[in-house]
Amino acid sequence: MNKNNSKIIWKDYNGKKKLFTIIPKPENQKNQYRNWNPFYSKLAAALFSGLEIFPFKPASKIFYSDNSSNTTLNHLLDIIDSKGTIYLQKNNATKIKNLKNVVIISQGKNSTLFNHDRKETFDVIYLDITISENLQTQILNHEMTLKNSGFLIIILNSISKINDPSFRNQINNIITNSSSSLQFIQEINLSDFFKNSMMIILQKTD
Repeated sequence: MNKNNSKIIWKDYNGKKKLFTIIPKPENQKNQYRNWNPFYSKLAAALFSGLEIFPFKPASKIFYSDNSSNTTLNHLLDIIDSKGTIYLQKNNATKIKNLKNVVIISQGKNSTLFNHDRKETFDVIYLDITISENLQTQILNHEMTLKNSGFLIIILNSISKINDPSFRNQINNIITNSSSSLQFIQEINLSDFFKNSMMIILQKTD
């Protein structure tokens, strides 16, 4: 991983790597550390599985859609500071209250991120979706709200043939044919921690 974030800390425990983020505390109090468990967070699983670029920075503007646990969301909240914002699209997101730097986006049909009245663009878009969803449509929709040089991170789940070369070629073809402005960066197999899941990273080039 490109270690471009000072809040990410790797520690070695008798040859076993562990990953932490610093949780800032008020003055005169010691900082605490949050452990990244790769079995609970797919972003953590990607870091343990060879993620080469970690695009989340303290001032990042992030669109985040993940209807599983809040573990990864909490990790990202540790990383961003007062200049950063997470736009959260999640089922039952209204139950998440009093979180600084979080803007709730409804998943209602008429209140999606892609409404042309919205002007937001993002440094990073993080999507955790099932393979049954239309990947090409997802890529095209989110490309419109991604900043130049921004990153689109897609986690695909329920993939029974994750190691099948023909399936991987199919995914690559969808990505290649979806947009000329998105460059394929990396594919990461997460199955050591999340069976039948993989991560795809794209970057907007112009």
